[in-house]
Amino acid sequence: MQSSLKLKNAVFYAYHGVFTEEHNLGRKFEVDAELFYDFKNASQTDKLEDAIDYVFVYKYIHDILTANKFYLVEKISVLIANKLLEKFDNVSRVIISVRKCNPPVGGLIDNVEATIELKREDG
Repeated sequence: MQSSLKLKNAVFYAYHGVFTEEHNLGRKFEVDAELFYDFKNASQTDKLEDAIDYVFVYKYIHDILTANKFYLVEKISVLIANKLLEKFDNVSRVIISVRKCNPPVGGLIDNVEATIELKREDG
């Protein structure tokens, strides 16, 4: 059974970027997280303990994003992917997208996004 749980467009305010002003002022970041695991048992029992608690996943991503300051969205996306695979033994693969909203590029742009797909055997 191929199944996944998706968190789409989770929004956080954090202090990441190359420029000092970004570390001081902060900005909005958005995260999509897809966690692949077999939720056949959860679908049959209808019990949270047999599933992945998406409230916990949201808070876990929040803690990762707000605990440190990073320069690159690539770093953040890889860190989230690795941490989720470490935290959840039953997750076989994750796809993480991190968007930095209104990045300072000298013009109008909605966001810049880094996406990583990581499988458990990729380490």
